[in-house]
Amino acid sequence: MLNLYSKNFSSKPKIIPISDKFSVQGNGAKMLKKEKQVTDLAEIADIIDNCEYCAIALIDGDKPYVIPMNFGYTLENGKLTLYFHCARFGKKLDLIKANANVAFEMSCNNKLFTAKLACHYGYAFKSIVGSGKASILTDMTEKQSALKIFMKKYSSTNFVIAENMANAVAIFKIDVEQFTGKYNKEIIRDKE
Repeated sequence: MLNLYSKNFSSKPKIIPISDKFSVQGNGAKMLKKEKQVTDLAEIADIIDNCEYCAIALIDGDKPYVIPMNFGYTLENGKLTLYFHCARFGKKLDLIKANANVAFEMSCNNKLFTAKLACHYGYAFKSIVGSGKASILTDMTEKQSALKIFMKKYSSTNFVIAENMANAVAIFKIDVEQFTGKYNKEIIRDKE
């Protein structure tokens, strides 16, 4: 099992210990319950493969702007890159041009579990959250490659992406600077 936090992982983010209960990954999120953390890259890829969309958070002045989007991704040597397409003009692109800092969240296997007591209710899920820098792609070869990556997530067909197809949309990517995988399994606390 490859641990993203091991000293042997060459492209690992900086880990700053805060206590024996949690640590901070760069400027990222703390994981209070380490038993729920997913660090194996194959498991992380499986979670991403099963997520139907990714919600991205952009900065709109002094307020967040969150929008769910279909996406594609690459995960190579621990480096996660997310790809999105949208109209060639609009709010998302304007916000990215003004401030490239973004956050994202995706989840799958979501299931409410119930119990006799209200405080025993819970939610099972698998998720990836993180942040990074967004950039708008302008190079035609890179745009075509990004669209192929995007389509690979939703189809087993190896599509040919013509220039006119790539020119019909805007494509942006998020170079992920930090991310965390997490799961919460269903727990049966009280029996009928």
